[in-house]
Amino acid sequence: MLATTVPTIRQVAELVGQMVGSFPGVEYGKLYYRLLDNEKSATLATAKGSFEATMSISGKAREDLTWWIDNLHDNHRVSGYHTAILLSLNSQMPVGLAVEVSATNSPRVATGHRLRRPFT
Repeated sequence: MLATTVPTIRQVAELVGQMVGSFPGVEYGKLYYRLLDNEKSATLATAKGSFEATMSISGKAREDLTWWIDNLHDNHRVSGYHTAILLSLNSQMPVGLAVEVSATNSPRVATGHRLRRPFT
């Protein structure tokens, strides 16, 4: 993308989508995509929704792209366990169970308790 002087809005949108999709694994990725996304959105509005229109990328947005190139493979988020809440709504008082799932998808039960009031 840095070598392309006038990419299409579609190309930029696809790149931004890949950036956003990598956020769970790239710790500071959210800090280095917004400008490019805003430029894409503004150009798309000017182009009346045509994703085939071309756009220019500002110097600052190019700096953000350079950050991604320099940091994508070395930057990772140490995530450990993610907690999911499982609910059983088959009784008068639903049972909540917190299950932690590691990056390797091996679950372990964290806690189990009755909820104070059912969901409505």
